[in-house]
Amino acid sequence: MNPRELRLLIALGVIVGVGGGAILGYQWFYKPLNDYNVTIRKLNEINRQKQEQVDATLEDRKSLERARLMSLSPNPDMAISEYQKFLQPLLASCELDIDSIKPAQVVDLSAGKGTSPPSSGSPGSAATAAKPGHQIIAFQVRARGELDGLIKALEVMQRTPMIHRIRALSIDRVDTTQKNATDRLVIGMTVESLVVNKAEVRVDGPLAPDQRLLAMESMLALRRGPTGIAMIPWIVGPTGPLAQQRLALESGYRQYGEIPRKNIFIGPVPPKKDEDAAEEEPDDVIVTEYIRLDTTDPVNREAFLRNLVFKSSPIRIRASRFSGFDTFRIQSEYKTRTLLKAKVLRIDQRDVYFQVQEEVYGMHLGQTLAEAMERTLSEATIERLGLTSLYDADWGAREAKEALAETAAKKKKAASR
Repeated sequence: MNPRELRLLIALGVIVGVGGGAILGYQWFYKPLNDYNVTIRKLNEINRQKQEQVDATLEDRKSLERARLMSLSPNPDMAISEYQKFLQPLLASCELDIDSIKPAQVVDLSAGKGTSPPSSGSPGSAATAAKPGHQIIAFQVRARGELDGLIKALEVMQRTPMIHRIRALSIDRVDTTQKNATDRLVIGMTVESLVVNKAEVRVDGPLAPDQRLLAMESMLALRRGPTGIAMIPWIVGPTGPLAQQRLALESGYRQYGEIPRKNIFIGPVPPKKDEDAAEEEPDDVIVTEYIRLDTTDPVNREAFLRNLVFKSSPIRIRASRFSGFDTFRIQSEYKTRTLLKAKVLRIDQRDVYFQVQEEVYGMHLGQTLAEAMERTLSEATIERLGLTSLYDADWGAREAKEALAETAAKKKKAASR
């Protein structure tokens, strides 16, 4: 074997050795390791999904326990009696004359079918109460009264921490052709209340404190101990005073008192305009009091404002320059005047910070523009929130200058008349 053949043999041996080693390493080490890693990732993903299901189940269980405290008694007879005791005094306190309050049906959600309301002496009452699952008890209400009384009743029902809703509402005028007729309204409502499965039976209804807490409070009072401590679980619970305050705050954007300002039968009457004041509009409605921050998306840096007084599309705003939505205008009802012009500085999870002329304001989710502009942000607050670099001094100076010029022009026009 000559030297050339020896070198070729050595090269061939090296190639075969390296290739065989690579193949063996791939088959015995890399491929099993990769398969193990894929299996581990799949198992981790399955564990994550299972953990999310467990967390969701625990959260649902907390919500269910809270709902049981707000529920009527599990026995349909007692539930009907409890809700009638709540609804009848409520309508009477709102100066509504009750014609009838009749339980319509009991719907078992687990069975998916409805049954007629049980009577106190019916032999099937115990069997109906023993059924598992939640139940819906519907009531047909017919009353007469003024619109103000109906609005007050709706507001009280909305702020009452019970699981109930008005499924249907009909309002009609009394026939004025009859003798001694009045302008009172005929009101028809279908009210539904939920009976949660395994809810406790309470003597005084779902809104009353637990009898065990009352007994403990009485015992402390008799022994001259500190009173009021035993009632803390009810006060901070889902049916206590704090819950009612929270419901009132959550529904603060619902202005029930504004309903009588609109004729529910013929609609709002547009104001008359003369030729001399064609450009002017009535100032009866302060539009900024009805522009509410509806949704926020900090990831895409955008949010939406909703107009609750005029029929219009949601106002889209963005915190990105040159997007076309970094400034927004609030116009009057007939879009002849610009009431407010603002520049968006930043959009957070539940807050939007904006600039009007040379002032900076912050608006929380559910808050209106008028509420947000009641107080400007101080320089220390602006610096703490990191808005100093976002503040546009040039834009604010231009807007302030234009506002002064517009005010001077209006004064000059009014003086010339």
